[in-house]
This record gives sequence, C-alpha cells and structure tokens, in this order.
Amino acid sequence: MSDAVWDFAVALYGRPGVREACLELQDRRGADVIVLLALVQAATAGAAEPGDDRLRRAQAAIAPWHAAAVQPLRSLRRALKGWRFERGAAGADARAEAARQEVAAAERAAERAELSAFVDALADRCLAGPPSTGPRRDGLAAAADSLASYWRVAGLGLDAGDRAALALILAEAFPSRAGESEGAVARAFNS
Repeated sequence: MSDAVWDFAVALYGRPGVREACLELQDRRGADVIVLLALVQAATAGAAEPGDDRLRRAQAAIAPWHAAAVQPLRSLRRALKGWRFERGAAGADARAEAARQEVAAAERAAERAELSAFVDALADRCLAGPPSTGPRRDGLAAAADSLASYWRVAGLGLDAGDRAALALILAEAFPSRAGESEGAVARAFNS
C-alpha cells in the first residue's frame, strides 16, 4: 500500500474536530474509523466508488483482524490510560504510562495493517486514483455516497449527531466546500 492513504488518514484525523467526530462514531455506532478515512481519501483522489458489494467483501476481509487485533489493543490502551498503582514502587505509574504508549504504538501498527488490507481488498481503481475513463465525479458527493454505502453495509444506526459528525469530517476533507458538507450528507443518506 502506498503511504498516501495512511498519510491522508493521519492528517485528516488531526484536523480540528475530526478526531472527536471519528471517536463519537466509533464509540456510539461501532463505525470503523480506518474505513471511514480510507473512503474519504479515495473520494479526494477521484477514485471510483466501491459500491455496496465490493465494500461488503472488503469489510468481511478485514473484520477478523479488526476484532482480533485492533479492538483488543484499543481496549487495553484505554484501560491503561491514567493507570495509578496503589502504594506502588517509585516510578511504577510512569512505567505504566510507558507501557500504555507501547500499546498505542502497537494499536497504530494494527490499524495501518487493517488499512492496507482494506485497500488491497478493494483493489484495482477503487482507492488507487482517478478512474481511467469517464468524467471525474464530484469528490464531496462521492465521499458522502461512499460513507452512506459503508453505513448500509455495516448496518449502523444514524441520527442527527451522526450526520453532524460525518458532515464535519467531510468539511475538513474538502475545506473549500465546507459549507456544502451537511447537504452532501443529507443527500447521500436521503435524510
């Protein structure tokens, strides 16, 4: 996998409000943030939309890894956050934080592996770049449609808070069209 998809995901995740929006969708709905960010990256690059069937197959390909590696590491990292030993040895709390940082690094490595597997599962032109024929589709609309497809395939619930979180992510991915992101989400999700 090219580092471009990972670099884009990390950069977008670091933009104002995106981390919080992603974590809200992850924690409230069970959304896979790696998939969300990869689909948005594909749309910004002008790649073809994967469609429900291809997305379903790609999700099935990464689901075992997500369940066996990413989720347990995330749970462990969260459990270790702020860990304090009762009457522990001097420096024990600092060593616990160092261990949490190592788990966080392992979690990032697992997420990167998941992203690579997701891109491989979608293959050919879906996340690789612009389609070879035909006009280039509007990136914002394509991103919103891809996210709506993912929402259908994953069977996730959707409420006003979810729509707002998705619109924020798209606004940061397409900053010159930030004012259009809510409408794009509404159209894609038919709400």
